[in-house]
This record gives sequence, structure tokens and C-alpha cells, in this order.
Amino acid sequence: MISLTNEQLLARMDAAFKAAITTTTAGTAILNPTQFNRYIQAMQKEANILAAARQVVMDTNVYDVDRVGFSDRIMGVPVTEGTVRDVATYGVAPVFSKITLTAVETQGVVGISDKLLRRAVERGDFENSLVAMIGEKAGVDIEEQGLKGDTGSADTYLALNDGWLKKAGRYCQETTNDDISSTFVTIAAQTTESLDHGQEGVPINPGTYTLTESASQKAHDDGAGLIIQDAASGIAGTIDYNGGHVELTGLTASKTYTYDYDVVAFNVTDVTYPENMFECMLQAIPKVYFRDPGQYKFMVPWNVENLYRSLLKARGTALGDEAQTKAGGLYYKGVPLMVNQNMPESRSLLSHPNNMLYGIFHEVQLERERAALYKQNNFIINTETDFDYEEAEAAVVAKIVA
Repeated sequence: MISLTNEQLLARMDAAFKAAITTTTAGTAILNPTQFNRYIQAMQKEANILAAARQVVMDTNVYDVDRVGFSDRIMGVPVTEGTVRDVATYGVAPVFSKITLTAVETQGVVGISDKLLRRAVERGDFENSLVAMIGEKAGVDIEEQGLKGDTGSADTYLALNDGWLKKAGRYCQETTNDDISSTFVTIAAQTTESLDHGQEGVPINPGTYTLTESASQKAHDDGAGLIIQDAASGIAGTIDYNGGHVELTGLTASKTYTYDYDVVAFNVTDVTYPENMFECMLQAIPKVYFRDPGQYKFMVPWNVENLYRSLLKARGTALGDEAQTKAGGLYYKGVPLMVNQNMPESRSLLSHPNNMLYGIFHEVQLERERAALYKQNNFIINTETDFDYEEAEAAVVAKIVA
């Protein structure tokens, strides 16, 4: 093994460090394209959800992901020989939309001692080792931001942007029954209201929605998508059972209304938990998206997977014995479970990983600061990221209240 003095060590490290970065005209240290790819790979090594999500390399801080699809049937135009069909009448235009990723900058500092640097340099290929050490440490934290990000959080890091759990379009609520009740207050001069009940529990069961004010029922759903007024209240509207979205008109300004409806929910005290939670999530996802269960994932914390293994074991079957004695993957109705260290114990997520967008601005900055007093080098990494779904309605979060 070659013995290096500190001066020789730092000289080699400087050469390797310069090989790993490029310097722009502004004097900023930015990972070169090869090391950027190695950094991404290192980030994903210990962060399995981040590795499974669809990575979008952003060439600007604000990046649009285009979407295109058809909302109506395109086949079925009647055909008569010799008759020309008008495209304006029979044609179906595609629907264009976009998801905008807005990268938010985060910074990390990794301190590497001279002893560790000496070992890395003596083994060669130091620039790759350096990027890998920093990437592995950053990956788990960035995945945590991707999952738990909430601009309303008291945690300043998690408050930088909203993550996948916050942006999911569907929620299964833990409750002791299948009934949800809540209130809203109309503001002055407001006579309409748009409510996303799907954020509390979905799907809404047809024929169960009621709206009251001062203990008097004002409207109800007819089970076919309409809100019908009661007692000549003047309140009407529409209700989407698939998405849990309600549009109300005819409200009285500055009044407090209470709504009540049934949902598909789950109970953690039930003997079937967490199977009942998995079932709730399957019921909540729109079936137009759920075409290949094996491609989806139940992304769960360790405690949920552990409870599921115990539940299977209690049935006394060969599958239960295998779940208890082996570390193989588990499934519920064909959907595999993915255990993740960053998933909160009170949350689980059902989504197709390709539906989960993970944007990273390609100019990852890496700079070195010598801390001679501590015989170490501090490496400052700046990464800009954002997280979203291509289709939020195809992602379901199970929320445990406690």
C-alpha cells in the first residue's frame, strides 16, 4: 500500500475533485455529465422508491411534462360506402395538459476525514468513490422529502415543497365506521362551493350525501350524480362518485353547512388489518388506471409489512408459514408490497412507480471546504428537485389518524 503524506493526499484529491466537476463561467462547481449519472445511481442505492420512480432530468428549474390522451371513444363512427364522414362531427380531438415541476434547492454537507480519504485515494478511482459517498447519504434524505414534503410542515426541510403523500389524488381514511361528517363555512357573498371529498375518503357511495344547515337538511344526492334541493332550499349541484368531487350552488353567504356521506374506509382495530387497508386502497383507485396490478406497488412502512406477515401466519397455511419464516416478497391480490424506511408509520401509498415523477435539475453543484482543524474535508452538495404525479388520481394514500 502506498503511504501518502497529507500534502500528497490533498494534491491527489484536488486532481480527482477537478476531474469530477466542471466549472462554469460563473465559477460554480457543477458535476460533469458522467459523474451526474453516478450521483443519481448512488442516490437510488438505498432509496427504493426514488429508484422506482420516473426520473425527469430538468434542463431548467421549471420544467413542463406534457401529457396527451383521449377523453372520449375514438372508434364507432358509422361507415357507409361512398359517404364522407365529417371530421368536425365525428372526430375526437386529443386532450393536452401538462405537469409543471418546479425544482427547489436543498443543500447537504458531508464531512470526510483524512483517514477515509487516504483509503479511498490509495484504492484509486477516487472521484467515483467521492460521488458515491455523497450520493448515498443524500439519496435517503431526498426520498424523505419526496414522500413527506409538505409546505405546511414545521420541519423547514420538508416544508420546501409538497411530496407524493401530499399530492396523491385519492385517500383512504382510517375510521371506526364508513361515515364521514365535516363542516365548511361560506364566505361573504359566496353562493357556490367546490369540495374535494376524495381527500378524506373515496369512493363516495351513491345515495348517501346530505347537506344540512342549522340542523335542517338542505340537499341530498340522488344516487345518479346530482345534488337535489330539500325543503325549497335552492341548493343544487353535481357529485362525482369516482373522484369524490362536489359542486354546490344556491348556498347562503356566511353560513355554516355540515355534509355527511359514506366512504370505503378501514379500521386498524379490525382483525383483518392491514388487509382491510389494502382493500380500501384498491377500491379507491379509478379502475381505468388499474389495468395491471402486478405493476403497481403498495409502498408501506416496516410495521405494516410485519403485521401482514403475522396476519398470514395466523391462518395456518403454507403461505402463512412461508411469510413467517422467509424474507420473500408479499402480495395482496397480485399487487406487491414494497417496504420503505422513509414511509411514515401512519401512511401507505398505492401507485404505479412510473406514475411518480421525480425531477432533478441537471446542474448539481459540488464544492469542497478544507477543515484543517478537524483533519477533514467538507463537501457541500446543492441539488434542486421536485416531485409530482403524472396522474394524481391514480395514486391512493391510506391515512391512519393515530
